[in-house]
Amino acid sequence: MGVVDLQEGFLAVGRRISRPGEDANVIIKTKGGFLLREDLSAGAYQETNIVNSGAGRRITKDGIAHAPGWTTAYFRPDHIPALACALDLTRPNMGVSYLGIEPLGQSYGHHIVFSAAPSGKSEDLEKAEDLISRFHVYLDSQSFVVLKTARFVFSPDAIENRSLWETTYGDYRNAGGVLMPFHLENYLSGQKLWDIVFTSIQKDPGISEADFQ
Repeated sequence: MGVVDLQEGFLAVGRRISRPGEDANVIIKTKGGFLLREDLSAGAYQETNIVNSGAGRRITKDGIAHAPGWTTAYFRPDHIPALACALDLTRPNMGVSYLGIEPLGQSYGHHIVFSAAPSGKSEDLEKAEDLISRFHVYLDSQSFVVLKTARFVFSPDAIENRSLWETTYGDYRNAGGVLMPFHLENYLSGQKLWDIVFTSIQKDPGISEADFQ
C-alpha cells in the first residue's frame, strides 16, 4: 500500500452520502498519526471534529463537546488504513495476533488483530484497555490492501456502552505514492450509516498544526 510517513499530512475532500436530505460535504485534514480535523457542511449546518494527541472535541453551533479519554486513547484515522495500521506498530504496548484467512464478500482477507498486551494492572483495567485498544484489520489475500477494519466505539457516559464500528474500503488509487481508498462505507452495529466518496486526496499539502488547535 506504500510507505506512510508518520509526520506527513493528507487533505481529503469528498461527500458523505447517507439518507436523502442528510448528505454532507466533508473535508478531512490529518498531520502525522495523531492530528485529525474533519469538517462537515450541509446547507447552514456546520460541524467540526478534532483529535489532537489523544484529546477529542466536537464543535457545532451549540458549542464544544469534549470527548472522554477512552473514546480517543487509541485514535486511528479510519480513512487512511495504511496509516491506521502503521500507528499500532509504533505503540510499545500493542500486541498483534493473526487469526487466519476469512471470507469477506467476494474476496478473502487475512484477519489481523491489534490489542494492548497485558501490563500487570488489575483484571478490570486490563479488560478495559483491551476493549478500547482492540482493532481488527482484514487484508486482501491477493493484493494485501485493507478491505475492512473493525473496532468498538464508546458512549461518552460509560465505557460499558459500546457498539461495533466497521469500515469497508474500495476504489484504491495512488495518492503521492500511497494507495488510498476513495470509497468508504461505515457501519454501526451492523447497520450501514453512510458512504464516503472522496473526489480528491492530496499528500502533504502544507497543512499547519494550527488547524488542529
